[in-house]
Amino acid sequence: MGTKLCAILMLAILGSTLVADLFWPAPVIEILGEEADALKATLSGTFMEGKAAKRVEQRVESRSRLISWIRPKINAALIESFHDFPEDVLQGEDNWLFYKKNQVECAAADADLIADRTAWITSLVNIIRGHGIEVIVVPIPDKSVVAQDFLKAEDGTRSRKSTQLYQVVLKELATRGVSRIDVGSIIDRFPTEERFHKTGTHWKAPVIQETARTVAATIRKLVADDDLGFPIATLIRKRQTKYRIGSIAKRLDLPANSDLIALYSADAPVLQVVYDKKAGRPQPYHGSKQSNVVLAGTSMSDHRQLAQMIAHFLKTEIEDLSKQGSGPTATLAKAIKSCMDGDRP
Repeated sequence: MGTKLCAILMLAILGSTLVADLFWPAPVIEILGEEADALKATLSGTFMEGKAAKRVEQRVESRSRLISWIRPKINAALIESFHDFPEDVLQGEDNWLFYKKNQVECAAADADLIADRTAWITSLVNIIRGHGIEVIVVPIPDKSVVAQDFLKAEDGTRSRKSTQLYQVVLKELATRGVSRIDVGSIIDRFPTEERFHKTGTHWKAPVIQETARTVAATIRKLVADDDLGFPIATLIRKRQTKYRIGSIAKRLDLPANSDLIALYSADAPVLQVVYDKKAGRPQPYHGSKQSNVVLAGTSMSDHRQLAQMIAHFLKTEIEDLSKQGSGPTATLAKAIKSCMDGDRP
């Protein structure tokens, strides 16, 4: 009798779980950029390769209410008891987090790949210059390059590839006569903990502000004031400091009430560009829909105030084509296409 009751109870739980997952699935978290490409590569393939089962498994894990409720608790227990992190996440000193493959081991640091990419960028820059348009390349070093103080000794050795990649790219651009800005030397002026978010992948507002100042000064050296576009008057104001958890820490998928959340959270000063109005509440400046100065960037500039801060120091409108999850060449190609289609000068 007891065995039958347990079996009925288990079937009832399983059935109700399936019904809940079918009619009330957990919200899907959108994955962008390199993570989306990696997931697509993992799931692509034939039934005989076992990919169909992988796709079903991924869908169940991402849409199941029961799994989404249980998994964070298991993750927290694994980290607290065994220091067991997801395969691609690496914990450094003082609970700093890094992406192992892309940031520390730097899979993109291949000499032939670097040469091909810089040659492609140079060719594209020369074509654009041929139409009387100046191009400035602003490569941003990886977190593992600028926050090596928080990498453990063995991981710091592996991160040398990232450092070499950044230095080689700068050298290649200089050799080919491409205007570029050494963001690494700007970041070096700040204490390590003020450069990047402790458990995220992006840089902090004060570093962005100083980079924007340098970009604006470089633009003024290359472009006459009359060619910059519509002038604006703005201010930079500091808003309340947010106590936030970074994107890599979110990858750990921890319970909201876990003590680990505090370990992976850090202060993040917020700077905002607003119109300089003498009266009334200052209105945020979001950039122009079309301008003579265009920023073609990634998530490092999208929603990170880089375009707005460049506009502030340049005192002219900036058009921001930055897009999360997109490489800079994709957004630059978008700007070029709009010129070819006649949508912009």
